[in-house]
Amino acid sequence: MASINKTCYNSLESIENDIKEVLKNDDGVVNYDETGVFIDKTLKWLHVSSNDKYTYYQVHKKRGSEAIDDIGILPEFKGTAVHDSWKSYNKYTNCGHSLCCAHILRELNGIT
Repeated sequence: MASINKTCYNSLESIENDIKEVLKNDDGVVNYDETGVFIDKTLKWLHVSSNDKYTYYQVHKKRGSEAIDDIGILPEFKGTAVHDSWKSYNKYTNCGHSLCCAHILRELNGIT
């Protein structure tokens, strides 16, 4: 299984890089989010960047701007970033920002 996993990883590396480049250079709308996942009983963060055609997943030990910078999509993005308005996203000023409708609904439900 380890050998198969390594072969798949190596075979898909160029596709992964292509997806990152597409999302980084998209001048439209890209969605950003992160969620906690446990890997080997340790909390990590699964970061997601997606548009209407592509989705990029990256696991990182951090949740905030250190991870976002390491992943390298949002720091160079110039379109409209859709997210939950978490403060780490708002530090990137080279793009526009929009609130995610699912998060807006969650907040409104919480208020009511």
